[in-house]
Amino acid sequence: SGDLAATTEQVLANAQEGAAGQRGEAFFASQVAIVLCILGGGVPFVGGTLTFLAGPVAMVAGAALIIAAVSELRGSLSPWVVPASAATLKTGGVYEFVRHPIYGGLLLLCFGFGVVTSSAPRLILTAVLLLLLDEKASVEETKLGARYPEYVAYKDKVTGKLLPNFLE
Repeated sequence: SGDLAATTEQVLANAQEGAAGQRGEAFFASQVAIVLCILGGGVPFVGGTLTFLAGPVAMVAGAALIIAAVSELRGSLSPWVVPASAATLKTGGVYEFVRHPIYGGLLLLCFGFGVVTSSAPRLILTAVLLLLLDEKASVEETKLGARYPEYVAYKDKVTGKLLPNFLE
Protein backbone atom coordinates (compact mmCIF):
# COMPACT_ATOMS: atom_id res chain seq x y z
CA SER A 1 0.00 0.00 0.00
CA GLY A 2 3.00 2.31 0.55
CA ASP A 3 4.14 1.73 -3.03
CA LEU A 4 0.68 2.57 -4.34
CA ALA A 5 0.57 5.82 -2.38
CA ALA A 6 4.06 6.80 -3.55
CA THR A 7 3.23 5.91 -7.16
CA THR A 8 -0.02 7.88 -7.02
CA GLU A 9 1.79 10.87 -5.56
CA GLN A 10 4.44 10.71 -8.31
CA VAL A 11 1.84 10.41 -11.09
CA LEU A 12 -0.01 13.45 -9.74
CA ALA A 13 3.28 15.38 -9.60
CA ASN A 14 4.04 14.29 -13.20
CA ALA A 15 0.66 15.64 -14.31
CA GLN A 16 1.59 19.08 -12.94
CA GLU A 17 4.85 19.30 -14.93
CA GLY A 18 5.24 21.52 -17.98
CA ALA A 19 3.46 24.62 -19.16
CA ALA A 20 -0.29 24.44 -19.64
CA GLY A 21 -1.19 24.30 -23.31
CA GLN A 22 2.16 22.80 -24.28
CA ARG A 23 1.91 19.39 -22.61
CA GLY A 24 -0.44 17.77 -25.10
CA GLU A 25 -3.71 18.41 -23.29
CA ALA A 26 -5.68 18.14 -26.54
CA PHE A 27 -4.37 14.61 -27.08
CA PHE A 28 -5.32 13.56 -23.57
CA ALA A 29 -8.77 15.17 -23.78
CA SER A 30 -9.39 13.48 -27.14
CA GLN A 31 -8.21 10.15 -25.74
CA VAL A 32 -10.62 10.43 -22.80
CA ALA A 33 -13.51 11.48 -25.06
CA ILE A 34 -12.96 8.57 -27.45
CA VAL A 35 -12.67 6.03 -24.64
CA LEU A 36 -15.90 7.37 -23.10
CA CYS A 37 -17.66 7.06 -26.48
CA ILE A 38 -16.39 3.49 -26.82
CA LEU A 39 -17.56 2.61 -23.31
CA GLY A 40 -20.87 4.37 -23.89
CA GLY A 41 -21.45 2.58 -27.18
CA GLY A 42 -21.44 5.56 -29.52
CA VAL A 43 -20.98 9.23 -30.16
CA PRO A 44 -23.53 11.37 -28.30
CA PHE A 45 -25.82 13.60 -30.36
CA VAL A 46 -24.30 12.66 -33.75
CA GLY A 47 -24.05 8.87 -33.57
CA GLY A 48 -27.17 8.30 -35.67
CA THR A 49 -26.06 10.91 -38.18
CA LEU A 50 -22.66 9.23 -38.46
CA THR A 51 -24.28 5.89 -39.19
CA PHE A 52 -26.80 7.43 -41.58
CA LEU A 53 -24.39 9.69 -43.49
CA ALA A 54 -20.75 8.76 -42.88
CA GLY A 55 -21.11 5.10 -43.79
CA PRO A 56 -22.83 5.59 -47.16
CA VAL A 57 -20.66 8.61 -48.02
CA ALA A 58 -17.49 6.61 -47.29
CA MET A 59 -18.77 3.71 -49.40
CA VAL A 60 -19.62 5.95 -52.36
CA ALA A 61 -16.27 7.76 -52.10
CA GLY A 62 -14.47 4.42 -51.91
CA ALA A 63 -16.26 3.05 -54.95
CA ALA A 64 -15.53 6.26 -56.87
CA LEU A 65 -11.81 6.07 -56.03
CA ILE A 66 -11.63 2.44 -57.15
CA ILE A 67 -13.51 3.09 -60.40
CA ALA A 68 -11.37 6.13 -61.23
CA ALA A 69 -8.15 4.24 -60.49
CA VAL A 70 -9.08 1.13 -62.47
CA SER A 71 -10.17 3.22 -65.46
CA GLU A 72 -6.84 5.08 -65.32
CA LEU A 73 -4.70 1.94 -64.92
CA ARG A 74 -6.45 -0.19 -67.53
CA GLY A 75 -3.91 -2.74 -68.78
CA SER A 76 -1.37 -1.77 -66.13
CA LEU A 77 -3.58 -3.18 -63.34
CA SER A 78 -2.04 -6.07 -61.41
CA PRO A 79 -2.74 -7.59 -57.98
CA TRP A 80 1.00 -7.99 -57.30
CA VAL A 81 3.48 -5.55 -55.76
CA VAL A 82 5.75 -6.01 -58.79
CA PRO A 83 4.59 -3.90 -61.76
CA ALA A 84 3.35 -5.93 -64.74
CA SER A 85 5.82 -6.13 -67.61
CA ALA A 86 3.44 -4.24 -69.93
CA ALA A 87 2.60 -1.61 -67.28
CA THR A 88 3.36 2.08 -67.53
CA LEU A 89 3.61 4.50 -64.61
CA LYS A 90 0.35 6.39 -64.09
CA THR A 91 0.55 9.86 -62.58
CA GLY A 92 -2.54 11.52 -64.05
CA GLY A 93 -6.22 11.46 -63.19
CA VAL A 94 -6.87 10.30 -59.64
CA TYR A 95 -3.16 9.48 -59.34
CA GLU A 96 -2.47 13.23 -59.23
CA PHE A 97 -4.01 13.22 -55.73
CA VAL A 98 -3.22 9.79 -54.27
CA ARG A 99 -0.59 7.15 -55.04
CA HIS A 100 -2.67 4.05 -54.17
CA PRO A 101 -6.32 4.98 -54.75
CA ILE A 102 -7.54 1.39 -55.11
CA TYR A 103 -6.28 0.55 -51.63
CA GLY A 104 -7.74 3.77 -50.23
CA GLY A 105 -11.05 3.12 -51.95
CA LEU A 106 -11.18 -0.40 -50.57
CA LEU A 107 -10.53 0.94 -47.07
CA LEU A 108 -13.30 3.54 -47.42
CA LEU A 109 -15.73 0.87 -48.67
CA CYS A 110 -14.92 -1.44 -45.77
CA PHE A 111 -15.04 1.37 -43.22
CA GLY A 112 -18.38 2.60 -44.58
CA PHE A 113 -19.81 -0.91 -44.51
CA GLY A 114 -18.66 -1.33 -40.91
CA VAL A 115 -20.35 1.95 -39.96
CA VAL A 116 -23.59 1.19 -41.85
CA THR A 117 -23.87 -2.23 -40.20
CA SER A 118 -22.72 -0.89 -36.79
CA SER A 119 -20.19 -3.72 -36.70
CA ALA A 120 -17.21 -3.29 -34.39
CA PRO A 121 -15.57 -6.48 -35.75
CA ARG A 122 -15.81 -5.10 -39.31
CA LEU A 123 -14.26 -1.81 -38.20
CA ILE A 124 -11.46 -3.64 -36.40
CA LEU A 125 -10.83 -5.78 -39.48
CA THR A 126 -10.78 -2.60 -41.57
CA ALA A 127 -8.03 -1.29 -39.28
CA VAL A 128 -6.11 -4.54 -39.81
CA LEU A 129 -6.64 -4.18 -43.55
CA LEU A 130 -5.25 -0.63 -43.30
CA LEU A 131 -2.04 -1.97 -41.74
CA LEU A 132 -1.73 -4.67 -44.42
CA LEU A 133 -2.40 -2.32 -47.35
CA ASP A 134 -0.06 0.35 -45.98
CA GLU A 135 2.75 -2.21 -45.83
CA LYS A 136 1.85 -3.64 -49.26
CA ALA A 137 1.91 -0.11 -50.70
CA SER A 138 5.35 0.52 -49.16
CA VAL A 139 6.76 -2.65 -50.74
CA GLU A 140 5.06 -1.77 -54.03
CA GLU A 141 6.60 1.71 -53.94
CA THR A 142 10.06 0.20 -53.60
CA LYS A 143 9.39 -1.89 -56.72
CA LEU A 144 7.93 1.09 -58.59
CA GLY A 145 10.95 3.22 -57.70
CA ALA A 146 13.30 0.52 -58.98
CA ARG A 147 11.41 0.20 -62.27
CA TYR A 148 10.55 3.86 -62.84
CA PRO A 149 13.24 6.35 -61.74
CA GLU A 150 10.69 9.19 -62.01
CA TYR A 151 8.60 7.55 -59.25
CA VAL A 152 10.73 9.17 -56.54
CA ALA A 153 9.80 12.69 -57.72
CA TYR A 154 6.16 11.62 -58.11
CA LYS A 155 6.13 10.27 -54.55
CA ASP A 156 7.54 13.57 -53.24
CA LYS A 157 4.91 15.54 -55.17
CA VAL A 158 1.87 13.38 -54.35
CA THR A 159 1.92 13.03 -50.56
CA GLY A 160 -1.34 11.09 -50.26
CA LYS A 161 -0.38 7.44 -50.02
CA LEU A 162 -3.72 5.65 -49.54
CA LEU A 163 -6.08 8.64 -49.48
CA PRO A 164 -5.73 12.11 -50.97
CA ASN A 165 -3.97 14.56 -48.68
CA PHE A 166 -6.06 17.71 -49.01
CA LEU A 167 -4.51 19.28 -45.91
CA GLU A 168 -1.39 20.49 -47.70
